[in-house]
Amino acid sequence: MLCVALTGCGDSSNDDGGMVPEPEPPPENTPSSIELLDAQPADGVTQADPGIADVTLSHFGYTDFAIDVSGDCADGSTLVRSTEDLSVDFDALFEHSQVCDGLADNGSYQSLVRATRDDGDTFEVRLVFATAIASAPALQVQDSVTTPRESVADLIQTFLDESLIDDLNVPDSVAAVVQSLVQAVAESAYGELLDADPLFGVTAQRVTYASRRPDGSASSQLTGLVAYPDTTAADFQPRDSLIVLSHSTGVTPSDLDVTDAWYLVATLFASRGYLVIAPDNWGRGGTSGEPETFLMARQTAATSLDLVRAVLGDPAYDAARGPAVPSATIVGYSQGGHTAVALWQAMAAQAPDIAVSGVYAGAGPYNLYATARGVVEHANGSCNDGVYCRYVTDETTVPFLAERVLPGYIAYAADGLVLDNVLDGEMLNEGFVAGFLRNEPAFDDLKGLLQQSSFTNVAAGLDLLTGAGTRFSLFHSAFDRLVPVANTEELVPVIEPYFEVDFRTDACNSDAYAAIFNATDYVGISHALCGLEMLNDVFGELR
Repeated sequence: MLCVALTGCGDSSNDDGGMVPEPEPPPENTPSSIELLDAQPADGVTQADPGIADVTLSHFGYTDFAIDVSGDCADGSTLVRSTEDLSVDFDALFEHSQVCDGLADNGSYQSLVRATRDDGDTFEVRLVFATAIASAPALQVQDSVTTPRESVADLIQTFLDESLIDDLNVPDSVAAVVQSLVQAVAESAYGELLDADPLFGVTAQRVTYASRRPDGSASSQLTGLVAYPDTTAADFQPRDSLIVLSHSTGVTPSDLDVTDAWYLVATLFASRGYLVIAPDNWGRGGTSGEPETFLMARQTAATSLDLVRAVLGDPAYDAARGPAVPSATIVGYSQGGHTAVALWQAMAAQAPDIAVSGVYAGAGPYNLYATARGVVEHANGSCNDGVYCRYVTDETTVPFLAERVLPGYIAYAADGLVLDNVLDGEMLNEGFVAGFLRNEPAFDDLKGLLQQSSFTNVAAGLDLLTGAGTRFSLFHSAFDRLVPVANTEELVPVIEPYFEVDFRTDACNSDAYAAIFNATDYVGISHALCGLEMLNDVFGELR
């Protein structure tokens, strides 16, 4: 025992009579590891599609980080967002975009982020993923509807007369009042839509395409709509821009349903000569039955961009889009307004070959975190008339967060949370509400993800995207009870230093909106009517 002890305590000889080398001292300032908050593809994914050539990853950190991004894909842009209400002292959220070129089938890849603080402390974030075999690039057409030119003009009036009130689910007690107020708004604000003056018949297709699941693994299940004009008409000339429509809550453009406003709007734009692309969210259309990626900026933008690339790469649409790659105009309202900004950001960072000439976005929860927190504050009884909680209701807004927003975040991204422990039926669980507002560590990831999908908290990096030269046209009614107008009011000063911004405060604020606001406290009416007014203005400008 003594011999063993002596040997262990310092005998420096080995069996050959040589000297055992002293152990290497640890390197100075070994980087501390920071966990990924989110990534596309997700860390450890083994079935990424090598033909989908981009990577994004995000993590918490500090505002004084000096960042170096490396790995198997080319370094792109980094957005830095401010953070709040975390249990840890991180004060920033970093989102890195990389463009990959020539990934091989069945290959292994990584991205590495190294960060150094002003005091010299270093940190490291690592993403590792593997590819499968590349998917076939061609779109698959599942269904098709052709609308003759003479039938296009009546689509919106029929929708207003027969579908809009049903879509709003207004109580019978106020339906008649609401219908008359809707008609008043329509007469003053929907003239362009009601007098569409179609130039061409339209073919609308439900398509599937090579894309990705919420974790970034390959999928061919996603669906979308592609609508295009009759290119055989003698007077047809391709437009210099295609239109990407980001759908609003609860609709699926690829259903080709005449009661779906976004399908109708796609048909109207195509009747004026545009090639129109309208992706479905994951969780709708071909992926229905799965939790929807509702207001998940990164995931919805990624799958939307995949469809845009697929359409531009498919020769079947050459006649509709012309010989050159056209610019893109992105249009979205409500959930779609949020997605429109996310898609613009993704295209500016990872698809520089497709110039985005304009973004029309209305009534989106651009400060998604504050909007969600307002619902939680209402549930806790601590609202105090704040701008993000004063119009929250148990009947509409709380279920909106509980049934639409949280399921996707918890299913796909927020580690450690289980939906059954967050919800009590359509309401928020008391333990979740209390812990969220107390800044308990269990909710840091969820808060980070909600802040990652916000656009009003960008502290640095937008200057790297200014090459897009995009013009933003924003719409939001001051009478909106569903999505507070503060979302758009906060977005404007964030993007205005870098882009041309037109916040159209004259839209959606007429006397008719005031009358609706005063006649009923039902949440969704002004919100929905403003969406049609925005689309009316867009259609008039893009005629």
